[in-house]
Formats: sequence, C-alpha cells, structure tokens
Amino acid sequence: NYWTYGIEPRLSTHHRLLGIETVLKAGLRAHYEIQKRRQVNGDSPKARSGATVEHNDRLTDAYSGFLQYRFLLGLWTVTPSARVEHVISRRTDHLTGASGKTDFTEIIPGFGITFNPSARTTLFAGFHRGFAPPRTEDLIITSAGSGAATFSDVDPEKSWNYELGVRTSPHAALDVNATLFRNEFRNLIAVGSVAGGATPLAQAEALFEGLEFSGRVGSRELFGTSGDISLQVIHTFLPTARQKTPFIRVADKLPVPGSRAGNRMPYASEHQTTMITSFADLAGWKIQFEMVYVGKQFSDFANTEVSSPDGQFGAIGGYTLFNVTFDCVVEAWGTTVFLKVKNLGNREYIADRTRGIRFGIPRLAQAGIQYRL
Repeated sequence: NYWTYGIEPRLSTHHRLLGIETVLKAGLRAHYEIQKRRQVNGDSPKARSGATVEHNDRLTDAYSGFLQYRFLLGLWTVTPSARVEHVISRRTDHLTGASGKTDFTEIIPGFGITFNPSARTTLFAGFHRGFAPPRTEDLIITSAGSGAATFSDVDPEKSWNYELGVRTSPHAALDVNATLFRNEFRNLIAVGSVAGGATPLAQAEALFEGLEFSGRVGSRELFGTSGDISLQVIHTFLPTARQKTPFIRVADKLPVPGSRAGNRMPYASEHQTTMITSFADLAGWKIQFEMVYVGKQFSDFANTEVSSPDGQFGAIGGYTLFNVTFDCVVEAWGTTVFLKVKNLGNREYIADRTRGIRFGIPRLAQAGIQYRL
C-alpha cells in the first residue's frame, strides 16, 4: 500500500524594490510518502496464502521552501532563485527487526535571464543546481542481526544544468523553439541489468549535452482557412551522453563490468523525433496523425552490441511508431466522441532489456465518450 499527501502554500507579489519593478514568488512545501510493502509467495497461481518474504515500512518526509525574485528591466528580465530541501527517510523491516533513520539538507540555487528584442521573440539563458534524493530502500539497509539498520554509501543525485535558447513566432502561423542544454552530473545514480543481480545499484559522474527543437505551422493563421491543418515537429538531438567516470557499485565499491569513461550512457538515444499532423474543422471534429521515432540505444554500461542469451545486454535498434487520434465534439449533447489507436502498424520492437527482452505495447485501440455536465 502506498500513500502520498502534502501541502504547498505559495505567495506572489508585484512591487518595486530599489526603484526596480519586481515580482516576488515564495512558497513552502511539506510532502509525505508512506510505503507498506508486504510480499507473500504462494505455491500455486491460485494460492491466497504462503510464505512472507518481505514486510517493510518505508517513510519519507520532505520539507522545502523557495524564494524567487524576478526583476523587470525593460527588455530584460533577471531572475535569481534559491530552494532549500530537507528530507528524512525511515525504514523498518518487520521480518528482521531492523530499523533506521537518516536525513540530509540541500540548498539549490538558480539563475535565469531573458531578453525580448521584439514582441514575438525571447532569448533566454539560465542555470540551476539539480538535486534528487536516493530512494529509502537504497539508502537504508535492514538485515537480520542487531536490530539496527546500516546505511549504504549512495549519495544524492547532484548536477549543474545550463540552457541557452530562443522562443520566436515570426508569423502568427509559425512558432519555433530551440534550446541548447548541458547537464553535468557530479553524481548520477543508475541501475543497469538488475535481473538476477547482474548489475546492482551504481553511481558515477556523467555528462549530457544536446539540442531540443520544436516548431509548429498552421494553415488557419497562414491562409485564413476555416478549418486548420497543422504540422508540429519535436526533436531532441543528444550527441553527448557520456560516462565521465566508471560507474562504481555501491555495495562493494568495484567498477561495473565494462563501464569506463567515454562510454555512452544506457538508454540515451542520440535522436528522438515526434511529428504530428492535425486536421481540425469548425464543425468540431479533429484527426491527428503522430509519428514517433526513437534512435538506437545501448542497454548496458559496456555498450554491448550483440544480444546476450538472457537478453539483458545488447543494443536496442531504433524504431518508428505511428499513432492516430479522432475526436468529435457534439455541442448539442455536451459530449465528445473519441477513438485512439497507438502503434497503428502493430510493430514489434524492443523497449527494454533491464529484466531481459521486453517488447513495447502492441496495437492498442481505445474508444469512448466524454460527457460534460
């Protein structure tokens, strides 16, 4: 059983500070997660009882506060910000009697700047500290014995993230966005092929660099048509997804076999593209065709090309999927009729090798009616 709850009050004010027009945003957040995990293995598919092999309580309390000042300087906007995170993790193993608790605090700065040379164009740049805490089950180890838990040497994920880009609409019918990014991980937590314990929890330094691009053009704004025919393209180019240091196993401090500086990160394809063509009419109907392309990926830190007998290692070839959606709004009845088909060509493709070869979803059709009260 899993429970998540919390509260997040926010404050936003518009005022002048030292004669500069300023927007202040601040907030607090309290977030709680409760996991009560119990696994009982039966002797047959129809068993309703058996041996309890796991009985864990995992609790996480996370508290944070942020402060952001946005200075409006004519065509320029400057936005410094800071966030503080405090995370408490607790774990109790009812089978071994062991329990433990740990906590840590992190300060996360950020800075952004924008320039608007015209009403239709915005140039932007920024950086911020990236932070993600390790999972409670990875951080606190409960084993039979003294009743006191031990703590692994897994560290929080930390990175510095930079971006430089432009958002522009040179014509009412055309929108273009392009962003260069650099994500430099001082510590990245990764799990490779975990089935059978082949690659346990590991961490290392890594670098991701690339370009994100999106653009949309529509006939309604371009030619003044009553309906609208639009084309949208979204592309991510990731030439760099590099292991900067070998990934080190948390359990025994040894390098993951095959991991070395310069190798490409697993599950990081160089190209990902989505193209969407939509046809919409004022009568209320809309048809959307979508093409999704995912390029070649490696499934392990060693960048193995040939598939292993258990399927956990080996390259994953690129694949292209086609999806289609139809919507029709019937205003008189206050309803929307829809039909969605994913993987229209019913293509077989490998989506994951973490626990052996797992294929992606086959052709999936969904139809329904939405009614508005």
